Amino acid sequence: MFEGRYYNGRDARAQRVECVGADAVLSIRGVDFAVQFACDAIRVTPRLARTFRTLFLPDGAQVQTDDNDAVDALFPRRNRLETLVEHLERHATAVAASIVISIAALVFAFAWGVPWFAERIAQRIPSEVERKIGDQTLATLRRTVLKPSKLPQDRRDALRARFAAFTRDIPGAGDYRLDFHAASRIGPNAFALPGGTIVFTDEMVQLLDNDDEFLAIAAHEIGHEQHRHLMRNVLQDSAVILIATLISGDVSSASAVVVSLPTFLLQSHYSRAFESDADEYAFAALKAHDISPQAFAEVMQKFIRKYPGLQSRSFAYFSSHPPTAERIWRATEAANSP
Repeated sequence: MFEGRYYNGRDARAQRVECVGADAVLSIRGVDFAVQFACDAIRVTPRLARTFRTLFLPDGAQVQTDDNDAVDALFPRRNRLETLVEHLERHATAVAASIVISIAALVFAFAWGVPWFAERIAQRIPSEVERKIGDQTLATLRRTVLKPSKLPQDRRDALRARFAAFTRDIPGAGDYRLDFHAASRIGPNAFALPGGTIVFTDEMVQLLDNDDEFLAIAAHEIGHEQHRHLMRNVLQDSAVILIATLISGDVSSASAVVVSLPTFLLQSHYSRAFESDADEYAFAALKAHDISPQAFAEVMQKFIRKYPGLQSRSFAYFSSHPPTAERIWRATEAANSP
């Protein structure tokens, strides 16, 4: 038996009632009325700490009570999950454990889950959408930091010819193209855009001694595009867009990240794993064209010799491509291996 307040559903007046359950029937008795209902026909709200429970009766009336134990005894098969949650809420150890588990789940989601989904979404973005993203990004950079190239036309043509021959046998060869720009604000730089455009600044070309060094940098940037590193990085940083894409199933919506790409290219950097992937791709591609990966190591060493402050993030090319002795060593090892 338990006491409660009865509302008839027609007005806001509450009446004190006495409720008795027997033989799967709930009897409700007030001052001037008595009703009965089968327990299976009554809907009961879940237990939540010490808040009132509400029993919704078949005729539209309600009974509210704070006698949680009596309600649980009368409706033992109702809201088992809620009952378990309420039971756990009473125990500090369970609460602490739930907090730890929640934090661990979040760490796992952002450290492994988001990158995993970002990789798969990046690989499934339609090529026409990817090209559009790359073109829009390039247009933004042209309005801000990239100016028309001042390199001699014959030099640009010669490099494009070498680049075309180098990319002829790689997947999506027809999508790759070179774009040259003067960029005094960012200095020697090169980067790959979604869709296959590889941008070289005049300052970068002028720094290199020969075509092999040029192709070493180009191969590294192609490696980033082959692995969709730029799109994956921006998708990881744009978790809201990533989640929306997963829910909607429309990978074209990922084109909304285009506004983030110019900023990433100029101010952020790839992860160590992404740089290693692009390096390994470059080493293999160079050797496939009878070019020693030592050319890549020489470019890294040249930057270090010429720019003593290279380790600073303020230096343009290596603000997004951090040089390390390990990368130089790996390039040398690749050059010396069969």
